[in-house]
Amino acid sequence: MFSLAFNSIMILAAFMLVGFVCGKKGIITDSGTAALSGLLLNATLPALMIMSLQKDFDASLLKNGAVIVAAFLATQAVGAALGLILCRLFKVEGSEKNVWVFELIFANIAYMGIPVVKSLYGSGDAMFYVAMCGFAFNFLVFSLGVKLMAGAETKIDFKAIAVSPPIITTAIGFALFVFSVKLPATLSSALESLGDMTTPLSMIITGSILSRSDFKSVFTDRKMYVPHFVRLIALPLITFYGLRPFIKDETALGTLVTLTGMPTASLVVVLATRYNGDAKTASRFVFVTTIASMFTIPAITILF
Repeated sequence: MFSLAFNSIMILAAFMLVGFVCGKKGIITDSGTAALSGLLLNATLPALMIMSLQKDFDASLLKNGAVIVAAFLATQAVGAALGLILCRLFKVEGSEKNVWVFELIFANIAYMGIPVVKSLYGSGDAMFYVAMCGFAFNFLVFSLGVKLMAGAETKIDFKAIAVSPPIITTAIGFALFVFSVKLPATLSSALESLGDMTTPLSMIITGSILSRSDFKSVFTDRKMYVPHFVRLIALPLITFYGLRPFIKDETALGTLVTLTGMPTASLVVVLATRYNGDAKTASRFVFVTTIASMFTIPAITILF
């Protein structure tokens, strides 16, 4: 599994390098990155979610999916608790504290988790679990995540969340799964091809985001390595050893641990910028954890 993970990460790194170079050269501008992100979130990712759920109904798969979602939410709760504890220990306050807590709750599932899991486990049951976790992630990041960046007094637009393409398409895909409805061959092929664009597109977007990071200041604050260590190493270990006695399906457990070991969700930069949060710290966190994950992700697969 280590060799497979390492090779997969190198392929993803190549895509990310393309995005990085294009960002540095001005080929992909800030508005271009935003447009590509919109394409991913509103077209390629929804297509991938629907196709991930194109399976005949299986009660055991549904049961495993429910267990995985519950465990996924539990890991996010543990991350939130650890984030609050670390902020108190290191006296981190204000908007910087919100970034710390956000990092330990929300991993980069969409841009890195999906391509990594797909490369490790293929398009089978693992992607079904990712789709289910992605549903929970999207709901939480646009509610709790927004509150972290904007302030507790901010009113959450649950209607907007409910009608977002990733939520709607996952719900549609789940309904098709429950009733064992298969899409017509032509539509299925089109959606599969569109969904396959998610992996290279997500990494190109990540690379373009990293190209705008302030390299000189990224490594100056040593205390920031603490939440990064927890995000990339401690949480996957806690997940693996904490849930191994309860989750016997190796694919299910491996998928969950892999998702937990992803770098900081790049949405933290978008939300911090939009709601006047600490966008500078958010950018640093995304940069460092994304680069470090090139090494930590293959390392954690040794557990499997």
